[in-house]
Amino acid sequence: KGMFDTAVAHDAVTLSLWVYGGATQPAQDSVFWAGSQPDGGGTRSLNAHLPWSDSVIYWDTGCCDPGLHRISVGVPDATRWKGRWNHYAFLKQGDSKRIFWNGTLLAEGKNTENLNAIRSFFLGSGAGGTSTYHGRIDDVAIWDKALNAAQIQALASGASPLEIRRY
Repeated sequence: KGMFDTAVAHDAVTLSLWVYGGATQPAQDSVFWAGSQPDGGGTRSLNAHLPWSDSVIYWDTGCCDPGLHRISVGVPDATRWKGRWNHYAFLKQGDSKRIFWNGTLLAEGKNTENLNAIRSFFLGSGAGGTSTYHGRIDDVAIWDKALNAAQIQALASGASPLEIRRY
């Protein structure tokens, strides 16, 4: 069993990353995408738009019913993300989902659908390299559990993901 199998079995995952919003943001792109088939096909398992062309950050764990798979938050002030580095963390733990921005809870919601199988993972794009992200991405870490707020704040303050493993 791999880490993604454990995440699916526990219905819990955390994705942490630093993102520099590109000059063309917002755009119709994905910062990461995971699917149920090894070739990137099948059911969407994980996806984040940071932000989509409508200036909304979407955090999906499936497709695309807001009650079952998605939480979102509008971020219309482009100066918050465009042309600067920000830390984001996307968490799912059972029915609870959260988005953190620079260590602060930005959005929270309930989704009742469990995680789907994860057999492919694309960083900086959607499935198969489509919807390429037009910014920069650094210090990506993925856990098969939901980190707590103190751990997210430590990452946003510059702690190494390896340091978080000791919590």
